[in-house]
Amino acid sequence: GAVLLAVALAGRVSRELALTIGIVAATISLWALLGPQTVLMYGLLVSLFNGAWNWTDPFLLGTMAAIDRTGRVMVWSIAWRLLGLALGPLLAALLLNGQDYSQVNALGITTLLLALVCIILPLRALRRVASLVSRP
Repeated sequence: GAVLLAVALAGRVSRELALTIGIVAATISLWALLGPQTVLMYGLLVSLFNGAWNWTDPFLLGTMAAIDRTGRVMVWSIAWRLLGLALGPLLAALLLNGQDYSQVNALGITTLLLALVCIILPLRALRRVASLVSRP
């Protein structure tokens, strides 16, 4: 659902706004998971997180492709994603304290906010360069 919405809105909404919405939504879902919740609330928050990722991913990939026309960034991106998939569960297991996931969620929140800064800054620089190039 969210990825189809992202595809439908591509070009109609700025990448900066789309990425901010998705990353903030994912961050809010992780933050809300820090407190007690019912099974229904847990399911809704996990669904919000997954939907936010599915919304964000196409815009993130498009931004990386726009930043680097050679494709080298995309190769590194895939390598870093796979490394994250491999090391993420290990790091989470090290942070897990019994049934307390708060440190794992705090790490997720921190990395999401750091990722937002790391992608928005180059995106703004790209927009500035594009506006300079398009001036008569």
